[in-house]
Amino acid sequence: MFPPACCSRVPKRHCRGLRRGGRGCLHNPISMSILFLRLIAECPDSSAIESVDLDARSRLQTWHPQIDAAPAPYWKLPEHVEFSYHLSPGSAEAHVAITALEPGGWDHRNPDPDASSVWNKAGDLSFLHWRVVWAELGFVERPGETSRGR
Repeated sequence: MFPPACCSRVPKRHCRGLRRGGRGCLHNPISMSILFLRLIAECPDSSAIESVDLDARSRLQTWHPQIDAAPAPYWKLPEHVEFSYHLSPGSAEAHVAITALEPGGWDHRNPDPDASSVWNKAGDLSFLHWRVVWAELGFVERPGETSRGR
């Protein structure tokens, strides 16, 4: 039966299956773990935007990247473009593996179980694409909670 019963308890923003056309849930309503990635890249034209998106999704293929929002000008720096993805499985292990794609340049801000890491381009460092200048990778684990927080 579709939609699954759990979808009625989970905000649509967390149910990529429903939001992306209804292939079922990609989350576990008993243990909601979210892994998200934001990228800011210098993209002077649409071909640069497409190149960053394709390269990023290709390198993140293991974690099934789902575009969270269409690439758009970053509000602080309009000449830069913001990309955002949800990744799965959402796990601390995936967070560690993704930051290992470019071990330099990361500032790990929160301890387990929630993790937040920010990457800044410096020197020859490159994360996912040479145009990327900043990235934020976040992992939020909420064992035993549903979208209502109970």
